[in-house]
Amino acid sequence: MSVTEVLGEVEAVGIELRLDGERIRIRFPEPQQRDELAEQVAFLRAHRDEVAEFLRERTAIPAMPNGVRLVRWNLREPPVAIETYAVVTDPALFARTTLVQLKLALANSKRWVGWSVPQLMDRLAQVGVVVEIEPRTSTV
Repeated sequence: MSVTEVLGEVEAVGIELRLDGERIRIRFPEPQQRDELAEQVAFLRAHRDEVAEFLRERTAIPAMPNGVRLVRWNLREPPVAIETYAVVTDPALFARTTLVQLKLALANSKRWVGWSVPQLMDRLAQVGVVVEIEPRTSTV
């Protein structure tokens, strides 16, 4: 198994991992999960450097598309319920891919990306990323 797979597995059941300086902090919502997930946690400890790098990359702020100004980047802890029927387990990946969709939607308003610009902005806000669309300036 890979670090990404094991992280996905433990986060899917509500375990939270975060960087605190150089330390990796883990929170178990239920005490019995410590024993139930001991094997996965041991794997993650054995691959501590990879886990730390993954967590660092996951919280890195991507470049904003042209015409978009970042107002706030404060990612929620996963899993994040986006809609009543959708849950995000990797907010950073969700934010990065949603920004790509936003870039496409802004570049060509007739191109279908699955969501309107306001919907994409709302979805970003639900994971803790607030953006504004900058007014376009025209040259005469």
